Order: sequence, then structure tokens, then C-alpha cells
Amino acid sequence: MNYAIRRLCKRAEFRIIGWHTLRHTFASHLAIRGVPLPVIKELMGHASITTTMRYAHVAPSALRTAIEILNPKMLTVADFGQPAGNEWQQAQWGQAA
Repeated sequence: MNYAIRRLCKRAEFRIIGWHTLRHTFASHLAIRGVPLPVIKELMGHASITTTMRYAHVAPSALRTAIEILNPKMLTVADFGQPAGNEWQQAQWGQAA
């Protein structure tokens, strides 16, 4: 498989990457989209959540977006309670959790 991924990278004129890089990318994209770390841990097959946290890097733009949520000028709805469902699940299955 290592040979196949290197060949694909060369053919696509990308820098050469390995499976380890793909695992980091997979975990990071899930984290950025709001998938809970315990779920990512299971998908990655990690024994420890600590290992998952090393893989699930968050982009600086995602950090800025998270802070902007607290900006009173950005609030459109006055909702002061805990959400009733998991937004990620609702988006995936089109139903309330």
C-alpha cells in the first residue's frame, strides 16, 4: 500500500505522503466538523483518548470561528439552554438525537 500511495502522489504531482499523514488528516477533519473525540478515538482504533488528541489537530480558522460564536453581534437567536440534540448526528441522519 505504501508503494501505491507514493505512486498516486507522484501521478497527481502532490508531495509524497504516507498513511500516517492520512490518519492525521482524517482525525483533524472529523474534529473540525464537530465529531466528539470519543467517536474519533473509536474510528481510529486508539486505546487512549490521549493518542486521539495528538492526531486531531484543529485549524486556526476553526479556533477563530469558535470564539466568534461568543460575539454578541453574531447572535441571531437568544437561546440560553443546552441544545436538545447533537448537531453532527442531526446533519448525518437528518433527525433529532
